[in-house]
Amino acid sequence: MDDTNPNKRVKLNEEPNSQLSIPIKIDNVLNKILLHPCETLSDFIENKVGSYSPYYAHHFFHNEEIALLDGYNTLIHIYFSCNWFDVYVEVDLTPIKSKSKEHIELSEEDKNYYIENIIKQLKTIPLEGGFCSKEEFMERLKIPLLWVPGTSAGIFKAGLGDEGLEEVDLRKIDLSETENLTSCLNKEPNNSKPHPDVKNFQILHRRIEWFLHWYIESASSIDQEDRWAVWLPTVKREQSLIILGLITTYLFFSIPKSRIRISQVLIFPQYQGKGLGCSFLDIIYSFAIKDEDIMEITVEDPALSMMQLRDILTIEILLRNHVIKKNSLKPLKTDELLKILQNPNGSVNILKDVAMTCFPSQTWEEVKEKIHKYTKESPRQIARLLVLISFFRYLPNPLPKIESNIEDEIRGFRVRKGKLKII
Repeated sequence: MDDTNPNKRVKLNEEPNSQLSIPIKIDNVLNKILLHPCETLSDFIENKVGSYSPYYAHHFFHNEEIALLDGYNTLIHIYFSCNWFDVYVEVDLTPIKSKSKEHIELSEEDKNYYIENIIKQLKTIPLEGGFCSKEEFMERLKIPLLWVPGTSAGIFKAGLGDEGLEEVDLRKIDLSETENLTSCLNKEPNNSKPHPDVKNFQILHRRIEWFLHWYIESASSIDQEDRWAVWLPTVKREQSLIILGLITTYLFFSIPKSRIRISQVLIFPQYQGKGLGCSFLDIIYSFAIKDEDIMEITVEDPALSMMQLRDILTIEILLRNHVIKKNSLKPLKTDELLKILQNPNGSVNILKDVAMTCFPSQTWEEVKEKIHKYTKESPRQIARLLVLISFFRYLPNPLPKIESNIEDEIRGFRVRKGKLKII
């Protein structure tokens, strides 16, 4: 087997003749990794920003397991810049004080070997240009990103932090246009110091993709070909553009018209919970709905949070276009519900009959056609929407409080002040 295969996952100390002279133990690596976003040099030096745990690590660590030094606490710090996506990795080893175990001193040779193996695993998915040294990372944080290719698909204001409302620009970068991939990112004359590795958007895009593996379970790099579009949300901070996330769409050729598929969606954790996801998705839907050559919008293998976001947005679109009235999303009175249940001429699908109370004087097929006209959703998603609408009519409002004993953040959920919130 070729040991240079970049997709081969490395398991630390899997060989019997391990160089380490200290015992090891297997643990879940998700508890050992922290990602630190840095917008400025002071963010890094003063450690002013929060740190975030990844949702997934199986692309880097087999079964999300890591061999740890027994008697030492290991933390893997991944620092990254929010414009050029330079990465600096620091592995912190702290002895664990224990009365029951005798402390084994770690030699410098063992320490270096251990850290090198961890970094080797992080390189399972190569980062374009490689990792930086600490000195290189600090220098590159001084280099501003002043321009990205593409066209502005939509601009809106959002509260992202202490600065108040800021202008967010969602850039649509069509990969069918070669210059979008190959144009130099250091076009501004006052940007005297170019980035040493990121010469164009083709490289920058690959760097951003590296982070998808930490947050999307089945993430993979896309082919940078003509039917793909990259949607890049940016905000201007101090002297540099800051990239808030990444969305990709693919245009399928079909008859009589094309279909657009939303493939990858990531808002970086430090910008989540600000309403950005819904705003970005709304802009993409508006683009597709207005394009007469696109007949349908689909989403590739959506996560739970993405399904919920899509449901909310499409309901909002229906309300916005008066396809459904807000009052129709309230629960039916008991006597109204009983009337539907006891109707001898009703359909065998009770949920369908309940949903149709929102669309008086219309047939089932007319309702589906109207929803498609304003949302361009697929038949499957339209059926899901109608079931959801029937739940609005059937379930109590407000819903019973959800009790949860979850203490920490887990994949797909965020817990704040005792409340469970889907992210």
